Amino acid sequence: MNEAKGLLTHEQREEILRSIWTLHDGRWFIKTIEKFGLDTANELNQTVIRSMGKTEIKLLLRETDIGKISNVEELNTLMTAASSLYFPREHKYEFKVLNGNELLGHVIECYVHKNVEKAGFTEQYQCAAKPRFESWIGAMGIKGEILQDKTTLDCNGSCKITFKINEWKLVEKPTIL
Repeated sequence: MNEAKGLLTHEQREEILRSIWTLHDGRWFIKTIEKFGLDTANELNQTVIRSMGKTEIKLLLRETDIGKISNVEELNTLMTAASSLYFPREHKYEFKVLNGNELLGHVIECYVHKNVEKAGFTEQYQCAAKPRFESWIGAMGIKGEILQDKTTLDCNGSCKITFKINEWKLVEKPTIL
């Protein structure tokens, strides 16, 4: 069997796969708008990202030695790993521990906003960051809430997302559904 493996570095393969996923996501959204309208596309996008987010984080937990998330430092480690894996390189962000129960995610330059702006949908698009992160902490077994300071309308590609944790519930390596 011929494989492209020898032709590409690990980093090149990862970048191609990440780019294909990002392109698929954008094209899926545009085709859904064309067929069903923007309201339905937004609703489906929110539903799909909640489901996909659970799978993303469960796969990462299963495939790493990160283990249980029982404090904000461990959450920071996992969020940093997940973001560097699942977000394209043009998405600029940083995480900062605020206190023992709060982690701040600062999106400096949002790749989604950039593309939504190019497509002319910033006034109608509903950002999927909050439902994605809600599904991530839920899949980790953590009780808490996600607070987002801006919407697509007023973010200009930058926002702050606070992970406010109420209860650190320990979950061993999860099963993938």
